[in-house]
Amino acid sequence: MGQTCTLIVAAMPLELTPVVRRLKLKRTADQRYADAAGAVHAAVVGVGPKRCALAIEALIKQLNPSRVIMAGLAGGLNPRLQAGDVITVGDAIDAVTGERFRSDAGAGTVVSVTQGVFTVEAKAALRQQHHADAVDMETATVACACERAGVHWQAVRAISDPADMALPPHITRMLS
Repeated sequence: MGQTCTLIVAAMPLELTPVVRRLKLKRTADQRYADAAGAVHAAVVGVGPKRCALAIEALIKQLNPSRVIMAGLAGGLNPRLQAGDVITVGDAIDAVTGERFRSDAGAGTVVSVTQGVFTVEAKAALRQQHHADAVDMETATVACACERAGVHWQAVRAISDPADMALPPHITRMLS
């Protein structure tokens, strides 16, 4: 089977819903979404690097996509970014290993962590250490899996909380 489809992934259903609606994708029997021609598939990969790694590796193996696009939310680290701003990711950094993955499209830098970053101080420390614009938990995992499989990847992230905003308690419980 040749590489023919684009795969769009998000960590949570709420991040994938706008994509599914905009592209008019239909639910498939295996709990993914696809267009009628099978040229675009979309799936939820789960929150955090462990869940995401298992899901993205299985999806790449099953669908053999030519491109994977990671979509969703990220916390702001760059003080110039406001809630709702969208960045296209040029570099994804794994905060644990320090590995850097380069996309063929995008300019912003995202650092991927293993747990949520909840305080303004923690965001500032990540910004200083990695010179990143945003923080998430999955982009580096998706990028790594794609690079190992020889698949092009991109990421588009909307800022949910700017650098000067701590996450509210109900969000911290969801990401812990």
